[in-house]
Amino acid sequence: MNVGNEADLANLIHWNAETAAPITANLTADVHITKAMYEELAGSVITKATLVKASTNSNPTCNVIIDADVADGALDAFTFGNGITGVTVKGTQSMTKKACEASVIVDAGATLNIAGDMKLAAKIDNYGTLNVNANVNAT
Repeated sequence: MNVGNEADLANLIHWNAETAAPITANLTADVHITKAMYEELAGSVITKATLVKASTNSNPTCNVIIDADVADGALDAFTFGNGITGVTVKGTQSMTKKACEASVIVDAGATLNIAGDMKLAAKIDNYGTLNVNANVNAT
């Protein structure tokens, strides 16, 4: 489904919350992951939530911002796929997945905790706090 704003993404999660299947949001613009959106996803039976840049999105970048009040876990709850150029962490998030395809930006005042073995396809720009307890390799 094409997603152009936070309301579209929240609706996609809400409409599929009771379906044990993956969802994919084709982003036509930058979007924020909000506290309410993540809470609904975390309480749902959705098996995978993937965000990708829509083929109709002519912007050179497509970014996702995880709001500061979003509980830890949102960075791992979503998969950032084709065309997502950056994921900005505004609060505290942990990264424990085996791979991350997008660049991660740790905003001033934010914290990113990395644990486990991981491959990064992009980079981490740190303007806040970065805690690493992992073996991290670039691909």
